[in-house]
Amino acid sequence: MIEKKLKSGRKIIIREDISIDTVDEIKDIPTIIFRKNENGDEEPETIKGLSKQKTSWIRAGLCGGTFEGWGKTPNGAIPPDMVLRQLTESEKDQLVDLIQKAQFVNPKKPSSSN
Repeated sequence: MIEKKLKSGRKIIIREDISIDTVDEIKDIPTIIFRKNENGDEEPETIKGLSKQKTSWIRAGLCGGTFEGWGKTPNGAIPPDMVLRQLTESEKDQLVDLIQKAQFVNPKKPSSSN
């Protein structure tokens, strides 16, 4: 687990062991909607599911922090709605970025064969 502080000053604890399957499922949430233009070609019109993806990252990766009323639930549990409602949009965006970065561990460089 990684302890961080958001720009707002809120302390958070991030889970760094989200399974690869879960990460893939979360990454696959957004859907691009296409429309035909005047030439009959399809072009992207909008992306759906971005808010759902953000919430999924937070549910999977947030496992503690300074939240009113969450001290009664053991840290490490999936954050309930009342915890997510305490976050501002700016905090959510920053939190998602930190959660995503925590999932990518740099592999060790191969040892030299010389």
